[in-house]
Amino acid sequence: MKKLYYASFSGLSMTSRVIRGFTRSMGTSHIGVWDPENEKLIEAWGGLRIKWGWSNFKNHTLGTEYELWTLDVPDDVYETCMNTYREWADTGHDYDWLAVIGFVLRLRRENRRGDSCSEGAIRPLAAAMGWKKTNPAFVSPADFVSIIEAAGGDGVKKAVGF
Repeated sequence: MKKLYYASFSGLSMTSRVIRGFTRSMGTSHIGVWDPENEKLIEAWGGLRIKWGWSNFKNHTLGTEYELWTLDVPDDVYETCMNTYREWADTGHDYDWLAVIGFVLRLRRENRRGDSCSEGAIRPLAAAMGWKKTNPAFVSPADFVSIIEAAGGDGVKKAVGF
């Protein structure tokens, strides 16, 4: 068994507030993947031209709260997920703006041209774990945390600032 690490952010920026409002989340506005081997975050990042890529906690607004979640998974699930996340970070996997708009209009649908933060974090995990009823297009950042918690995940660190 290995641990996957996910960071759930409660951002302070206007973008984070808008995301929380549109996704009807009380706290979580963003999800990132912590890569312990490279000591970096993998997340959808970059202003209006968002792409998946390598990042770090210091890229977030000063004072942003986050919680680090762990989920124990079989070795093969870990390798599958981390290989996907790392490939996305290396290649600049597209962000799915339509997913965010879909949350606003409650017209969510699958868009395979890219992934929002929570959609992309859950996609390889749900596939590798065989969670057939988990549709990534319907997973908001708050939903992601609930799914990880329901799967036995553990919130291990709550921090503020950088």
